[in-house]
Amino acid sequence: MRKIRYRSITVSAILAAIAILTILLGILWEGIPPALLRAAFLLSGGFLLLLAGLGERQKRQWQRDFANQICMTADALMDGRETEIDGFYEESQVGKVKGKLLQCYDRMGEGQRQSRQDMQTIQELVSDISHQVKTPVANIKMFTNILQNHQLSDAKREEFLTTISQQTEKLDFLMQS
Repeated sequence: MRKIRYRSITVSAILAAIAILTILLGILWEGIPPALLRAAFLLSGGFLLLLAGLGERQKRQWQRDFANQICMTADALMDGRETEIDGFYEESQVGKVKGKLLQCYDRMGEGQRQSRQDMQTIQELVSDISHQVKTPVANIKMFTNILQNHQLSDAKREEFLTTISQQTEKLDFLMQS
């Protein structure tokens, strides 16, 4: 970044010198031979074109450097190498973009943590529901089997049917919930 500022200052100084020379040429217009004026205009025009070309080259180099730094930051974040990222606190365009990339990375990480937590909650809920359903189903099977395979008194039969009914209501409650 310092190179760009240094070159910009140099370019500004050269442009100021050309402006001063142009003013002097205007003042001394009558005393300068036409061939020398033409040569001076030709040289200053060529010099301005050279400066414009150098400025464009400098701008392209800065854009390449900017893009490379942002790509390196994005690659480091994608690879989980957050500690390799430096300069995000700088007051520069690269620093600002790096800061935003780090904010996005942090938000995505928080989203992933929340997703993992939600997934764990769902797994615990399914496990709990499965456990709560297994008990009534096992009881219903057991009491049905007893009723089918054993001779029981009417009172005992009524007690087992009541238990089966209660377990069925428990299952219904779980399903409704």
